[in-house]
Amino acid sequence: MGTSTGGPRALQEVFSRIPEDISLPIFVVQHMPAGFTKAFAMRLNDHSKIKVKEAEDGESIEPNTGYVAPGDAHLSIHSKGGRKWIALSREGLVNGH
Repeated sequence: MGTSTGGPRALQEVFSRIPEDISLPIFVVQHMPAGFTKAFAMRLNDHSKIKVKEAEDGESIEPNTGYVAPGDAHLSIHSKGGRKWIALSREGLVNGH
């Protein structure tokens, strides 16, 4: 899910309604400065039945988990040999972001 202005409140509402056994990961990209996304992920976690955290580079992707991209990174998903993981990049801006 990608959001900007109004996104934090909307995401809190969405995450409060996600069942604990969704069996899928959820990825969030919120237009937010670096340093704020970890606290935002913690707030979503407090209002969610699934685990929500700030994504980490190289982290294995788990079901029933929400991953919030850090404010200063691009998040991509990689897969090899049945393993799926998160890759974070701090390369240049894309379309101003």
